[in-house]
Amino acid sequence: KGMTVYDIFGGNLSGGTVSGAANVTLTSGVSNYVFGGNNAGGTVGSAALLLSGGTINNVAFGGNLSSGEIVGNVLINQGAVRFNAPEKQDNVSNENDIGVMYGGNMNGGTISGNVQIDSNAEVRGTSTSNRNIFGGNYGNGIIKGNVTINMRHSHPLLRYRYSERSNHTA
Repeated sequence: KGMTVYDIFGGNLSGGTVSGAANVTLTSGVSNYVFGGNNAGGTVGSAALLLSGGTINNVAFGGNLSSGEIVGNVLINQGAVRFNAPEKQDNVSNENDIGVMYGGNMNGGTISGNVQIDSNAEVRGTSTSNRNIFGGNYGNGIIKGNVTINMRHSHPLLRYRYSERSNHTA
């Protein structure tokens, strides 16, 4: 059945270096937020979120929470994970800005490589408002490489786009 963890980070809490890959695999259990990269500061070689089960109560990010750098690529492979994303996040005024996955960073940091999201788009949960998959960042941050979203299925409650919430810079 799994356990409940508030936040999961593939990288560092504060400072430090992960010279190789920071891989997060979620097969069961519950987490509010899942990040492939760092909490704050430090460097990660590459990051991968492998989401094949369990529940995420808020949002999954391929990159960092704030600051730090991922020098390689970011991959999110989303399988049958359940998202219970909130109706409205505290600092979001438009419900179209609410996402269940962001390829990039939440509030800062740099991804020097490419970002790729492979999703089956089977987003489930109690909410009926639209859900989005964003290839870029939620807030500040830089993605220097290409952003790719591959959808394997569609779902009526999910829209995917590379949109205005992204702060992508090439």
